[in-house]
Amino acid sequence: MAGFYLVQGGTTLKLVTTSGGLTSLTLPTGVTLDSSKRMRGVVVNGLAVLVNSPSENLTVDRFGNVRILCPRPPSAAPVLSATASGSLTGTYTDWITYFIEDLFGNIIAESYFSPISNSQAVSSEYLTTTLPLSNQDITGRKLYRSTTNGTTKFPWFDIKDNTQTSIYDDLSDASLQLIAAPTDLGTPPSFEIVASWKDRLWGKSADDVDTLYYSGINKPYGFPSTNTIPIPPKNNDYAGITGFVPRKDILGVGRRDSLHRITSSGNNVFTRVSEAEGIGIWATDSVQVIHDVGYFLGNPFGIYTWGSGVTNISNPKVKAWFETDTYFNRSRFDKAIGMYDPTTHSYVLFISAAGSTDLDRWIQYDIANDTWWGPHKTGEFTPTFCATLRDGNDIAIAVIGGSDGKLYKTQTTKTDGSSTAIDFDVTTTFVSAGNPNTMKLWLQPVVRTKVQSDGDLTITPTVGDTDASAGSAITHDMTLGSETLRRLGKGELCKLRFRETTAGQSVVIYGIELPFNEIGYRS
Repeated sequence: MAGFYLVQGGTTLKLVTTSGGLTSLTLPTGVTLDSSKRMRGVVVNGLAVLVNSPSENLTVDRFGNVRILCPRPPSAAPVLSATASGSLTGTYTDWITYFIEDLFGNIIAESYFSPISNSQAVSSEYLTTTLPLSNQDITGRKLYRSTTNGTTKFPWFDIKDNTQTSIYDDLSDASLQLIAAPTDLGTPPSFEIVASWKDRLWGKSADDVDTLYYSGINKPYGFPSTNTIPIPPKNNDYAGITGFVPRKDILGVGRRDSLHRITSSGNNVFTRVSEAEGIGIWATDSVQVIHDVGYFLGNPFGIYTWGSGVTNISNPKVKAWFETDTYFNRSRFDKAIGMYDPTTHSYVLFISAAGSTDLDRWIQYDIANDTWWGPHKTGEFTPTFCATLRDGNDIAIAVIGGSDGKLYKTQTTKTDGSSTAIDFDVTTTFVSAGNPNTMKLWLQPVVRTKVQSDGDLTITPTVGDTDASAGSAITHDMTLGSETLRRLGKGELCKLRFRETTAGQSVVIYGIELPFNEIGYRS
């Protein structure tokens, strides 16, 4: 939303301005936030819609007012009766809804209709109706009435309070509004996941995991019973729908073992077709759409893109990250969070290290250069979420939230926080010089780095077979830029580990030369 963002801190909803101001918001009566669940949200029709962690779906307007997404409808039918001395004659029924207005008097939520009232005949009388009260925070109640002996609901009048219990009126049929009651009202379920697409709110219910729900146009509160699309196969697993990929003209809907596309025709008829079988979305919050291409942590485990087709982009270079237990806790892959870093034009994914349950590692995919970076970590705090926000100058920035209740952004100090060192730790793959079976004498390597005003880079070689132990460390003076180091030793393979742990120290490695002489073949 323009001007601010919303974050959940424990059981409190907070508003964060682009300048860093923080305000706790007041929740509607009876609504709480569950600190064990991740809050999810989208913007529809100028309102932020928040789901999953709130006990009821919420909206927040641009002034920070928090309201329920849609009031529950009246549970009891209104009761009609006749009162003498009016001018109305006929037989009538009526219905009541609850509504919520914004600060400008616009209706931003309306409940579904109450049960139909009794049929009441009047003869030159007033028509009197009871007014049920809501136990939720509403602006008022809207009455709908039939014409004599009719069944169509027409708007009758609005009661802008939640205190009055009855009202009488003798408005003629001809004086009713010409436009009938809206047909796109309906109570939304409690959503776990939502998306904004084609000016509608789309969602997955916690109680009906195989069904896709969608609202009326610019009515994120209105969910008629006809606005559902089954996403097969039904009852195939407990997770059901696991993620949405809202592209420009296609809405992707993922299960753990399949990806489906929703398309619309000009008359707002929506159609589901299968996009991929055997490939699905595993981590709900990993989904990001970057330049109309979807990115997500999928199943079989890996990072996928969905543009002209569905492609596993992690397999060619970092397959072991996702198919072994060496690097990450794969049992926590469903908790991973993705974001877009506009500074590096990268897809970023936060995941748990092997043996950890925290989001304490992240990896980056450089989209322009098709390269992977990481795993990264921070020693300053424990990440809990990430997002792409805009600062006071409307510049997009990547932000990380911490378990300490703070928001962190990229800084130029080359430190975590104010003074914690960033552990620069990079290990190359084993180099075989084209023949892993040849014994070699690895000579004096030449290291080229960006010239720094100070600082040493520690280089630890491992020479031998794949089970070889690391050798003695070598120090490279980064004030020299280029330096020839000592001989590395004998072995079929060679790899190098580069490390620098000084707070504030920059490291840029341009390259390394690894000269060698062949000694012979292993017998």
